[in-house]
Formats: sequence, structure tokens, C-alpha cells
Amino acid sequence: MVDKKNLENRLNDIVGLKLTEFYFQPTEEVLGGNVIVLNFGDKNRFSLHIQCFLRATFNGKIILTSSDEFFLQNYQKMPLEEYDEQNAFDRSLLSKELMILLEQSVVETVFVSETADVVITFNNGAKIEVIPDCLSEGYEYYRFFNLKKGSIHYIVNFRGKELVLRKC
Repeated sequence: MVDKKNLENRLNDIVGLKLTEFYFQPTEEVLGGNVIVLNFGDKNRFSLHIQCFLRATFNGKIILTSSDEFFLQNYQKMPLEEYDEQNAFDRSLLSKELMILLEQSVVETVFVSETADVVITFNNGAKIEVIPDCLSEGYEYYRFFNLKKGSIHYIVNFRGKELVLRKC
């Protein structure tokens, strides 16, 4: 079982910080999946790397999900021949709308559920939800760390039929 309290304490390091970057990082060859990266604080002090489902909401409406990398700005499915991991998010619904809404927004609260879902609430009322979405042995859902060289990475993954928090 995930040490919810410890994880929440770690993630609370971003409370009061601004979201400074939100981007898609193709990593198929390295990690076996693509990563959404959120950086917080001046000089990108903390980073949250997400490989599971992500949803952003504002005023009770879904602004985007991690699945939106496969759709164009006009909400049409991106043709396979146009899909390119290097710039999929730039051409999709994700980057533009979310960064206009969240760029320089300050994190107000962080909540971690019993199932390791993370809800980050910003001072403008926007929310980012990170939701573990598969039960594959060893699968890494997300990791959080200080960008300072040599910092501990706090990783939530699936081990032995449960979600666990580990440090490396």
C-alpha cells in the first residue's frame, strides 16, 4: 500500500510554487512509455513526471486529458501519418490551452487519495489530477523529485499486487 502521508508530505513541497513548465517528453526507448512533465518553482526546483492518466479541469469542465495527444485542435482524431511524438502535444489540445490557463499559476493544495491519485489545485481554481490507470507489475505511474543534482526520486509504481511508494 502507498504511504499516502509520506507521499503527500513530499508533494506538499510544491504548495506556493508556480507551474513553470508543462510538456510531453517521448521516452519510448528509455522507459517504455511517454512522459508528461510538470515543473514547479523558480529555476524549476521540483518536477513531476507522469506516465499514467492525467486530467486537467477548470470550473468543473475537463480542459484536457493525457489522451489528447492523439487529437488535433479542432477535436478531430490526428491522422496516423501526421502523428509525431516529438511535437504531438504542441499540435494537440494540450499545450496551448493548458499553459494559457496554468502558466505562472500558484499551487494552492495537493491531495493524495488512498489509491495514490494526486489532485493539485491552483490558485485560479484549475486542477490537475494524476490517476494510476493500469495494474502491470513494475509499471511506474509517476515520480516526484527536486531537480537539484543527486536528489531522491519518489516513485509510485505497481509491485506485488499493490501500489507502492519507493525512493531511489
